[in-house]
Formats: sequence, C-alpha cells, structure tokens
Amino acid sequence: MIDNKLLTDIGENYFYAKTIVENKIELKKLAFLESGANIVGSLIVGLLIGLLLFTTYVLAIFALIYYLTTILSSVYLSVAVGISLIFIKIMFLYLLRKKLIINPISNLIANLYETKSNDA
Repeated sequence: MIDNKLLTDIGENYFYAKTIVENKIELKKLAFLESGANIVGSLIVGLLIGLLLFTTYVLAIFALIYYLTTILSSVYLSVAVGISLIFIKIMFLYLLRKKLIINPISNLIANLYETKSNDA
C-alpha cells in the first residue's frame, strides 16, 4: 500500500513539474513574440520616418536648386551646388557613422537585452 501511494505521489509531482515547465516555456515564447513584435513595429516606424525625412530632404534640395537657378542664372551651376551639398552630407555621415549610427543601435540592443534579462 505504501509503495502504491508513493508511486502515485511521485506521478502527481512529475505531472505538476511537467505542467509548470510547459507553462514557463509558453510564457517565454509569448515574451519573445511580444519583443519581436515591438522590434518589428519600431523598425517599420523608423523606416517610415526615414522615408519622410528623405523625401523632405530631396524636395529641399530641388527647391534650393530652383532658387539658386534664379539667383545664379545657371542651371548647371545650381545643380553642381546641390550635388556638392549632397556629397558633403554623405561624407559627414560616412565619417561619423560609428557615432551616429552604429553606437546608438548597439546601445539599443544592449538595453533591450538587459531589460529582458532583468525581467526574467
């Protein structure tokens, strides 16, 4: 009788532990999906903002070229000035890419990882 009760208790404890482990795995999956959805949402918003900024920048360059054409009376010189400004901006971004792009993204990922590890 004692052996039967002991086996029953061991079986119940095993199934309780199995249920707890399965629930924890499901919670981890849900947390992972939630963080993935947040990252994808942030990425989409960032891309939309970047697209709007790029469009605004292009329109501003076109307006500048048009304005310079009226002042300088030369389309070629105005386009050269516009291209020079774009080239200067590209060089500026290239030289400061680590400080402006790489480090903030690395810090964001590190902060997300630290936040998730603190929650666990």
